[in-house]
Amino acid sequence: MIRNNFILACRNLFRNKSHTLIHVLGLSIGMTVGLLILAYVRFEFSYDNFHVHADNTYRVATRVTLQEEVIAEETNTYDGIRNAVQTDLPDVQAATSIYGFDSDQLFIRYEGNDKKIIPLESFKGFNTDAHFFDVFSFPLLHGDPAQVLSREYSAVISETLARRYFDNDALGKVLTTNDGEAQYRYVITGITKDTPPNAHFAFDLLLRAADPTNLTQKDNTFWTWGGQLYAVLSDHAKPENVATQLNRLAREKNGLKVNRDDYGQVSTFQLQPLRDIHLFSHLQYELDANGSGVWVYALALLALVILALAWVNYINLSTAVAAEKIRAVGIRKAMGATRRSLWMQVFTEAALYNLISIFAAITMVMIAFPYFAAFVGMPQAISGWVDGNVVILLAALAAVSTLVSGGYPAYVIASYYPVQALKGKSEQGSVALRKFLVVFQFSMALVLTVVTVVANRQLSFMRSRELGINMDQVLIIKALNFDKETWSDSAGGYVVDETYLQKAEAFKQALRQSALVGNAATLSHLPGQTVNWGTEFKAMAIDPEKAYRLKAVGVDYDFVKTLGLHLLAGRNFSVDIPADRGNEGRRAVLLNEAAVHRLGFKDAASAVHGHIQTYWGADYEVIGVVNSYHQLSLKENLEPLYFILQPRALSYYALQLQPGDMTGAIADVEQVWHQHFPEYPFQYFFLDSFYDKQYQYDTRFSDVMLFFSGLAVFIAGMGLFGLTAFAVVQRTKEIGIRKVLGASALNLIHLFTRNFILLIAIAYAAAVPVLYWGVQRWLENYAFRMELKAWFFITPLAAMLLFALLVMSFQVIKVSLRNPVDSLRHE
Repeated sequence: MIRNNFILACRNLFRNKSHTLIHVLGLSIGMTVGLLILAYVRFEFSYDNFHVHADNTYRVATRVTLQEEVIAEETNTYDGIRNAVQTDLPDVQAATSIYGFDSDQLFIRYEGNDKKIIPLESFKGFNTDAHFFDVFSFPLLHGDPAQVLSREYSAVISETLARRYFDNDALGKVLTTNDGEAQYRYVITGITKDTPPNAHFAFDLLLRAADPTNLTQKDNTFWTWGGQLYAVLSDHAKPENVATQLNRLAREKNGLKVNRDDYGQVSTFQLQPLRDIHLFSHLQYELDANGSGVWVYALALLALVILALAWVNYINLSTAVAAEKIRAVGIRKAMGATRRSLWMQVFTEAALYNLISIFAAITMVMIAFPYFAAFVGMPQAISGWVDGNVVILLAALAAVSTLVSGGYPAYVIASYYPVQALKGKSEQGSVALRKFLVVFQFSMALVLTVVTVVANRQLSFMRSRELGINMDQVLIIKALNFDKETWSDSAGGYVVDETYLQKAEAFKQALRQSALVGNAATLSHLPGQTVNWGTEFKAMAIDPEKAYRLKAVGVDYDFVKTLGLHLLAGRNFSVDIPADRGNEGRRAVLLNEAAVHRLGFKDAASAVHGHIQTYWGADYEVIGVVNSYHQLSLKENLEPLYFILQPRALSYYALQLQPGDMTGAIADVEQVWHQHFPEYPFQYFFLDSFYDKQYQYDTRFSDVMLFFSGLAVFIAGMGLFGLTAFAVVQRTKEIGIRKVLGASALNLIHLFTRNFILLIAIAYAAAVPVLYWGVQRWLENYAFRMELKAWFFITPLAAMLLFALLVMSFQVIKVSLRNPVDSLRHE
């Protein structure tokens, strides 16, 4: 019986080539999308699984509230909490703390084979302790995990750094670091493989300093901010109990704060599972850009929708074609065929289609995988995803697809009564179901299209909105944040390295002599960066009880002019007023509008000459107010900022280039740079491109939705094409008779399309309120969002109806152009 069913299935496969093409193309596209997205979902959920203790490893996260308002939720914690976790908690098996840095903050040199001192140009690393490899399982190429960081001033570097700078001969070599306060020499004791792509943080080097309990190399108290703390708990420990112990300890140690009157700040702690960090943690100071669990689930749902549309195509066309086989089914039933034998025939045919489709899908996946992987940011080697689980998955996909796509057609064919079947009468219920499924297809395609339109328009809105700051043709140079100021206990603050400041000012003056450079400034934080400076203030003259947190940007005298900010009241910093510079206890500040309103001032003018105080007693005079600009993307609210004149703000140079020869301007700037800083590399980028990186996720989402909505429309159109072609063939005689009676092509098109078009319009109208609510809720994730317009919903409907009309009209017109006599002879 199986052999006969297989032969019949092959005959049907070759007899109806157009139907076969629609079946295979639809199913294979759906399966290809499903397999590609499944690979991505597996990759996203594989983050940090390679660590031996991944299931029991947690990160300590900190929440800070100020007078019952949450002012910070971040990944860093305090040194006192770190010490307690590492030494005092019996449920903790191992713990390590890491403190990040990169080539913007630390200058590292090494001695090359030719004895020349060479700088490392670009790197990302961490200060850590001897227990790093007790917690994490990053693979080592050279060195013992238990020993590589056991000695003071030891370093572990990646294989890429070892190959690039040491020609794979790095062990025992010395790295010299300079962070602006001191120089240290680290001996390379180990080499790691490059960080796996599914780790939630990556690094090029690890440094272990002299005191592993003091990562900042300063005298610390319990409440000094440290790095990120990771702990491996025992098998039976409960993370919530450990968090409770930490919170109790924090309450007990509150009296250790340097200034007990900190305006009522309270810190609490929670433990984040290591494996959840990548997809479900979005705190301040994440070590890398994390993914989104919502995005991953949404993609999985999209894959299921595309696959469902392909199944609908198969069900629709199969049940339609079943009506053509009705007499054959009646004869088989009259001759004693059972329901089971009819089911087996239909499922054999469905299995054959699905097997062909899955092999076609595998081929398409192999071709498309590198492009898809590059697009979503996952490893591009497909060999890493082929394992026993994938084989089982492919078999399961084929089985499920066969059951889903063949189930209803099998039920329809097996349900025909012999007498009705011999008379050629089919069930009307299957016709109604086909209409419903086609409407479902187009409705889903419409939903995806509307979401695509809204996502694209929101992205365009964010990119085109005025940001309040000039970023056009602004060249940014990494200033290498060191050698600026050093801390002095005797002076009670930072002591300026005047020699470096003179070099920096000479560099800016030399740039201003170039006809291609308009102005130059220095600043601590670029637009597009999270500002990690800040403190709590009270405006005593307004409300002596209420405190607010403001974030700080260090700037120089030319910041406002170079980046095109508008001075709304007061004045800018002035070289002629030494008091602007001030000291740690009293100094001048600029506020932005958001900070003015945050502190309670009536307007910009009333804030000028006002005084704001920190909890440690420093008094700042407001000398001016500038417009608020978007420090971060338009997903975020305008941040309350204050600007201080700060020599150690020299993290970046911002150069306003003149319109014209960009290449020549960059060459001029590089030449001036090497004249003033020959020992430092020239690293630059444009501010607008840097800022636009914040929208990478939104751009990817918009592109993915465009791709999937296009696929949905294609699959739905392909199914409609097949159904229309079948319906036209079934009603060829009717078309011939209507033509003889005077029906025009438009009359025939109206006959075939009116009910379908009406059903789609009604279904879409019913779905619009829910769709509107959904996209409105999604837009609430953006602090600045566009207003939803009616055409966002009407245009996709009109386009979809026009597309459906064209698909159906093509078949009708083709038959209507035939001679009516030929149509009447049709069997």
